[in-house]
Amino acid sequence: MLFSLADHHFDHVGDARQFASSQIIVGPDTKHKIRSLDKLDNVLELSWVKPSPRLATFDHSYDVWNDGSLVLVDAPGHTSGHLAALIRTGSDEYVLAAADCCHHPRLLAPKPNEVHYRLGKWREAGEPQDEPPRHSNYDDYALAEHTLERVKAADERDDVMVVLAHDFSQWEAWGKDKMVREGVELNGWRDKKLKVSR
Repeated sequence: MLFSLADHHFDHVGDARQFASSQIIVGPDTKHKIRSLDKLDNVLELSWVKPSPRLATFDHSYDVWNDGSLVLVDAPGHTSGHLAALIRTGSDEYVLAAADCCHHPRLLAPKPNEVHYRLGKWREAGEPQDEPPRHSNYDDYALAEHTLERVKAADERDDVMVVLAHDFSQWEAWGKDKMVREGVELNGWRDKKLKVSR
């Protein structure tokens, strides 16, 4: 099973045709944006039109195996169909694979002198300095800020470890070289002290 966590970066989805024998699950308004999904009949595109269970701070969720071990949650902003995954890794612990809900771990738990930190925006060369920056990594900046607040609330919980796609500090703490060669076993992350203090 392959989960498309974002729809506009080739490095997030790869060539989905390689997974023709697996169910592919994508967020709302996503399938038509991924060329490698064209003509595949094994794609489930989620829709939040019908009521879906609210899970923690997230308004919509999809329980993949109907047992609570892997639940996809609506985490829009980076893209319209952006998903995060809540994975049960123990009887009372979870990993929230938050993908690109934000691109720097400091945004999850800013220090007192960093509370002004927000999702990034920038100016392109030659754009007026007296106007606010208007470019960002988020298709809907306001919605991304809202999703970030939900992820921050999850990160504050003792039973949830948030993992961001671009959290290099966490990778370093886990042993980046080991991760590349062998991977990291996240089951029992609390006893292993894998949650990076922010």
